[in-house]
Amino acid sequence: MTDEQFSQIMAILVRIEGGMKTLPAPDALLAALAGVFGRNEFTSSEAWTVAVELERTAETLGQRLPDLPHELQLAGITTTHGLGRYLGVREGRGVSRVGDVREGVLWKIAPAVSRGDETARTILRAG
Repeated sequence: MTDEQFSQIMAILVRIEGGMKTLPAPDALLAALAGVFGRNEFTSSEAWTVAVELERTAETLGQRLPDLPHELQLAGITTTHGLGRYLGVREGRGVSRVGDVREGVLWKIAPAVSRGDETARTILRAG
């Protein structure tokens, strides 16, 4: 192996290591959802609406990005459909499918993850 090849491999490893540091913890998004919805039921569309409003408010006030929009970005979720798929894959492991409504599937975060915050209901009522 030449010095140039070794340098290229090391550069790749450094990029991989840097990327690994930014990967979200497996339950970080569920914890962020729990922080917003607590033990309340929600659809992926409602969660998305809340995340967008939280992000807009933070940008307007010059504050750091709140956990929910931040974790959605880290997870690479860019649509309500993507969020629904994420929740569906985790059904039974921190999140439960509790019903179907016209707007979509109703989800609920498990009590062990949930912190009981009412942020989402306040935002949804205001909108």
